[in-house]
Amino acid sequence: MIPKAHNICNNCVRYLIQTQVWDLAKRDSNVFKSLSMWQQFFVSKGWNTHAPNILDSPDFLLCIQLPWQKDMMQKHGKSMLFIDSTHNAVSNYFLSDHHKISLYTVMIRCPVLGKGLPVCFAFTASLAKYAA
Repeated sequence: MIPKAHNICNNCVRYLIQTQVWDLAKRDSNVFKSLSMWQQFFVSKGWNTHAPNILDSPDFLLCIQLPWQKDMMQKHGKSMLFIDSTHNAVSNYFLSDHHKISLYTVMIRCPVLGKGLPVCFAFTASLAKYAA
């Protein structure tokens, strides 16, 4: 006997993840309303957010930080911060004129491992238009 799971290939799993994740992540058909709803959800869970402009604008900004990340940043981020920018990683042309959103990850040096530890994530359009 061969278990049914052996008939499942990587492409099938990848397809299911891509379609299911999109459906679960989308809280509204309007991207900006959906992001605003996510921001409210994060706040209700005790996360720190900064979202002064979740609009179709070159000033688009959404920052997310979990409580433990804030704690680590306050305790261990006084001497050094790293910022990593990720752009053109996905097709996310939801701003006007097909501008993309960039992901910025703020990191500190982990006091235990001595490697980068993410302490905040920021989604912004400010430099995305230059990364195309």
